[in-house]
Amino acid sequence: MRQALARGPLITLFLLLSLSVCIAEEKAERYSSPQYGYSLEVPPGWVRKTDMPRPYVAFLGPVVDNYQTNFSIYTEPAANKSLAQFVKVARKTIAGSKIVRLKSSSQTTLSGTPAVALQTLVTEAGSQPSAVRQILAVHKGRGYTLTFTTRPGDLKVLTPVFKRVLSSFRWEK
Repeated sequence: MRQALARGPLITLFLLLSLSVCIAEEKAERYSSPQYGYSLEVPPGWVRKTDMPRPYVAFLGPVVDNYQTNFSIYTEPAANKSLAQFVKVARKTIAGSKIVRLKSSSQTTLSGTPAVALQTLVTEAGSQPSAVRQILAVHKGRGYTLTFTTRPGDLKVLTPVFKRVLSSFRWEK
């Protein structure tokens, strides 16, 4: 019994490593949103969640141990908001949440545009904890939030997948 329990995490690690190798070998599909002016590569095997209200777009990764890693893109009019103002609203939302804890914040870029990366931990009663990475940017009057969500224990293996998505992101207009 003890050996079977000890093998559970090893099997999960093996599945995630196999997934990352398969993703590296397969050709990614390019998703484009002409309406909102961006495109990006979707990891092979990930599927678009088609019942999301616009302007949300979400992609679902494989289910491992009843958890589905995913990423989403949300865009909204930013009018005259600066990146700092856009991030301030996100931080205020996080600070007001009882289930989300900000772990770190750093400067980055998104397709050459200044951006901010937020790392949070979401702990909701009755659910597995989620490690969340968000990239926030303002481009041509719109705010963009790219959100990557996975289990904390899978973050190390899936970070390269998330980084490939981010490095493939392009402004289209």
